[in-house]
Amino acid sequence: TDALIAAECAREFARRARHARPSWHFVQLPTLFAGSSTQVYLGSVEVPAEIIRKHVAAVCGHFVKHGYRRVALFSAHGGPSHVKALREEASVLDGESKSCRVKFANHAEIPNWLAPSTIHEFAAFQKARGTPLSEDELRALRTDSHAGLVETALMLAVNPSWVRPLFSDLAPAFLEDPTQVGPLTGATVGKGLGHIGTPHLAHAQLGHGLWEFFFERLMPEMLVWLDAPATPNAAKE
Repeated sequence: TDALIAAECAREFARRARHARPSWHFVQLPTLFAGSSTQVYLGSVEVPAEIIRKHVAAVCGHFVKHGYRRVALFSAHGGPSHVKALREEASVLDGESKSCRVKFANHAEIPNWLAPSTIHEFAAFQKARGTPLSEDELRALRTDSHAGLVETALMLAVNPSWVRPLFSDLAPAFLEDPTQVGPLTGATVGKGLGHIGTPHLAHAQLGHGLWEFFFERLMPEMLVWLDAPATPNAAKE
């Protein structure tokens, strides 16, 4: 799920950026279907953060050497060591290159979308769109964490065929404090099926709202990045 959402983030960013900057050409690199700091349950793939870092360094470094002007990394996995590896490696590559900027598009971290202030902003955004959040949805967003309302709604919006109809029968699985999620949480809360939250409340309209909200926040920052001087030091000077 994380990899599919990240791939769609990259694809949609390229589409919108190409519309805003028609003289640019965008290439989407293959998706990395692995992560570190994952939930432990049947089907999860755990890879050491150092392997993630080396993979990103090798792949992105190749494109930097071949003259690409920008490389953006998108992730929808919020594992701490995973996020840290991506952010730090992007910073290293960005600092080493004299002709290419490398950026970790950090707004693509799902935990950032669910901060209390973000939920408030999203509620106002949906109300302005004429699709206000219900009280159940607001409550669900406050306790959502992994494979719950947000991720399921995003998947329904992107490609409903990726979501098994049984999601609507999944019982809620809550953690009193969502910030205390650990690697074994998905296997211990609720029936231990891996989800933390209320996936049964998800629907495509909510997912489309989340996508629009996300890109409304992301695109201005990313377009500034596209237009900035190619050399990081030049931007500082």
